Amino acid sequence: MRVISLMSGSKGNCTLVVTEKYNLLIDVGGSAKKINEQLMISYGIDLDDIGIIFITHSSHIDHINSVKTILNKYEHIKFYCSEVVYNELNEHFKTILDENRFIISSLQSTGKSLDITPFKLNHDKECQGYMISEHNGETYVHIADNGKLWDKDIIQALYNKEYYSIESNHDLTLQINDTKRHEGLKRRVLGVYGHTANHDAMELAFKLVGERTKGILFNHLSEHCNSVELASLTHDNLIGIWGKRTEFKNIKIKYALQDNIVEL
Repeated sequence: MRVISLMSGSKGNCTLVVTEKYNLLIDVGGSAKKINEQLMISYGIDLDDIGIIFITHSSHIDHINSVKTILNKYEHIKFYCSEVVYNELNEHFKTILDENRFIISSLQSTGKSLDITPFKLNHDKECQGYMISEHNGETYVHIADNGKLWDKDIIQALYNKEYYSIESNHDLTLQINDTKRHEGLKRRVLGVYGHTANHDAMELAFKLVGERTKGILFNHLSEHCNSVELASLTHDNLIGIWGKRTEFKNIKIKYALQDNIVEL
């Protein structure tokens, strides 16, 4: 299994997941042209080679920007999302999208070579993460925009998988003290249905990683209230403070970027 972030941030999100039999995308927040360019550069494929696109949530354009374009141009691609998200997509694009092109998620979906398990995230829009498991192979867990995910049953279900992508949106101090953002936006970001701070992202990682875990890709870093250097420093310090050096010594940690390809 390979996990490649094609773009990640407030201007667009898209992740490529390559399994033994399928090429999958999670969210399509960039233009179809840009996604094709990044696919070709990163893995030598384009949207003609993608089978399913998973949508975490709608109404936020940085996750759904090219949904309609891809639906119109690539008739073979199926979209996987919740019923609420499907209805919100219809409202957003002011049309009725072909329901035959959508797989509406509910509980775990079992296919010939993949199991797909959606799970609820805490965000101000209906939002779900995805656990993608190859039969007799590896598992990838994608945690997109999320305020605080502390549901014990969900965490237990996601525990000790090979690969994770976890939102690490902002540094708490920078977010609170930012002079360019109004207080209403800060309340939204900092709330339980907002976005994950660096320290909360690592606390979640502590709860999830196990002996099988190989890598963590931290995603959706804020352009104004975070940086790779700051997130990395916070995460590394927390690993040391809580005595997790041995547990994390063989776990690869990467940071997804807005304009660059990053492979876990």
